[in-house]
Order: sequence, then C-alpha cells, then structure tokens
Amino acid sequence: VVTTQFLSSLRQGRSLVQEIKDLRGGEDANIELLVNMQGMSSKYEVGKADIEQAMDLKVSSVIDFNPAIFMGAESESRRVTLDGAGKALIEKSLLPVVQKIVALETRDGDAQAQKEGGGLLSGFIKKLSS
Repeated sequence: VVTTQFLSSLRQGRSLVQEIKDLRGGEDANIELLVNMQGMSSKYEVGKADIEQAMDLKVSSVIDFNPAIFMGAESESRRVTLDGAGKALIEKSLLPVVQKIVALETRDGDAQAQKEGGGLLSGFIKKLSS
C-alpha cells in the first residue's frame, strides 16, 4: 500500500488496508506500507510514528520527495534509474521492499517458474538492479 504523509491519503490507505485485512480474514501479514513523497510539505505531514499507529502497520519504506529526480525523469521521458541519484534512491527505498515481495513470490510460487528465473516481479527486480 502506497500512501503519502497527508491526512487524505492516509484515510484512503487505512481503508484499503482494512479491506485487505477483511479479505484475508483479519490477517495483515505481507502487507507492505510505503510512504511516498516525504518532505513535499513538511508543515502538513503526519509523522512516521503516528502513521504506523493509525495504520496499525510498520512503515516498510519511505521515499523522499525529490523533484529534480522524479520530475526531471518524467519531463525527459527517461527512467529514474538512469540518473545516479535516482538509482541510489530506488535502491535505498524501493529495492528492499521489492526483494521481499519477490522472495515471497518464489517461496509460494511454482517450482518451474523458480527454475526459469522467477515470475514477473523477478524480471522487474533484475531490470531495476541493472
């Protein structure tokens, strides 16, 4: 679940987490909480501890707001990972979460898919790493 540190986004994220839990019989295992655009407007942001308490989940990763990286890549139609700072930010904040998801996928997945190098997420993670 990806949210920002603003109240409106947190309300929607909390509703989504609750729906996931309801579908899973109250289980919240394997729900990853990512906070996006930290630092965009510090005055209005809810703190990490308050987010974890309100969402009843630990924050898996925080992605800093960096317009030079993200908006620059978008306006130039290029991948964020082509820029050194962008690649470092992705490796620090997203890669650990994706690796955790891929590990779950391969643990729960088809043995043949594992022999062939994994599924869709495995291919995605390899592209991010290169």
